[in-house]
Parts: sequence; C-alpha cells; structure tokens
Amino acid sequence: MSLRVNAEVYQEVLRTVVKPWTDTVAGGATISSRTLLQSIRPDSSSMSPNTGH
Repeated sequence: MSLRVNAEVYQEVLRTVVKPWTDTVAGGATISSRTLLQSIRPDSSSMSPNTGH
C-alpha cells in the first residue's frame, strides 16, 4: 500500500516535522528514533512533532 499526498500536505510535513528535526540535529542535539517515529506516526491527528514524554 502506498500513501499519496498533495503538495500542501507535503509542505506541511516539511515545515512541521522535517525542518524542526533538521534544526535540532544541526544544533548538535541528539534525537532518539522512538521520539522521531512518535512524531510521524500515521494515526497522529496533527503533523507536528510530539512534544510530550
């Protein structure tokens, strides 16, 4: 099964998930794979990174 998204959704993911993650990593902070995966899980009602524990 593949997921197709339009340009608006793609740009939202770049803005709310990829950019903050890139900024974090570029700043020298580490991020666990669990935190990353929680922020992009498909059942998330929002595309923003998970800020909870």
